[in-house]
Amino acid sequence: MQAHAATDVAGQSVAEPAAAPQRTQICTIVTAASMSDAMRECAEAATSGADIVELRLDFLDAFDPQKDLPPLLAACSLPCIVTCRPDWEGCAAVATDE
Repeated sequence: MQAHAATDVAGQSVAEPAAAPQRTQICTIVTAASMSDAMRECAEAATSGADIVELRLDFLDAFDPQKDLPPLLAACSLPCIVTCRPDWEGCAAVATDE
């Protein structure tokens, strides 16, 4: 495939803008046992330069998804991946699929 030179409306050659370099994205994993510690770890991730957070729900003690997930997501200013891993993926706690 042949590259074409950029031209303006009058057909004059113009410099093409340099492509923005892609930056590696950093994901940090929150593995706290309590809601307050998880919220603190989310805040630390944001101030430490992380781009995204994985919230490992299987590490949280006595986690109630309907009650606890909304405030946890609200406390995290970064995009989140929410996981609750099963035993065969290294689940940190005894959890059910509910």
